[in-house]
Amino acid sequence: MKRLVLSALATVCLALGAQAQQIRVQNYEALAARLAANRDSVILVNFWATWCKPCVKELPAFDSLARAHAAQGLKLLLVSNDDPAMVASHVAPFLRKRGLPYEVVVIKDTNPNDWIGRVHSSWTG
Repeated sequence: MKRLVLSALATVCLALGAQAQQIRVQNYEALAARLAANRDSVILVNFWATWCKPCVKELPAFDSLARAHAAQGLKLLLVSNDDPAMVASHVAPFLRKRGLPYEVVVIKDTNPNDWIGRVHSSWTG
């Protein structure tokens, strides 16, 4: 009985934790508007994907930086290039497993070449 109660409690805690993180699916224009509207803090934007090994490797460094400077107002925004249909099956579990509580946007544009150059002219994705 104790094991059943503990298991149920763990399930509820995991479900509450999953609800706390917001993962939005947006196109590039909505992301750009969200960033332009920000006036109260510095936002570090990291473009990444669960399938990108170099991206996954650098996430702990971004996490450490964001945590170290949170008191100064630094916010980390993770912009995923994963398929929007894979948010529940791949992106959300990936973030939970690694304890990454940051705001996440999954880009839903079908052709990244339409917006990559607008991030910065020297960035190639």
